Amino acid sequence: PTTRVMATTSLAAATTGDNMKPNDWTGYPVGQKKSTTPVPARKVNGLQRATMPDVMLDPSFSLTWAIGALGPLIMWYHPSYMADGSPSLLGIFGGGFHILFAALLWVQTSRVRCVFEKDSFEFYNIKGPGLDLEN
Repeated sequence: PTTRVMATTSLAAATTGDNMKPNDWTGYPVGQKKSTTPVPARKVNGLQRATMPDVMLDPSFSLTWAIGALGPLIMWYHPSYMADGSPSLLGIFGGGFHILFAALLWVQTSRVRCVFEKDSFEFYNIKGPGLDLEN
């Protein structure tokens, strides 16, 4: 003989509509409208904007070091399915890709600077023919 079990768990779902009852997950009313207008941190007049200095960010090589360190780790930790225990080709290619990508990031980090100007954000190439902005 089979016995029939009735579900005793009640599920509360978020509803939409005119009822502004709070939902069970956040306690906030469902469908509450929020303002999306941006609020400036401080007001700047035209004279202040004209006299603002440009800000150039210093380079940070931490992402380059992290990705560069992943290359040998991928080569070392990737399992080898060969009977003789030789390194996995997938591990070698995956680790090599990370090392090459870290080299690209190294070159670009040493060449490109992020500059916040008065009303824009730009990238400047600081090394190249006639572009030595660092000195």
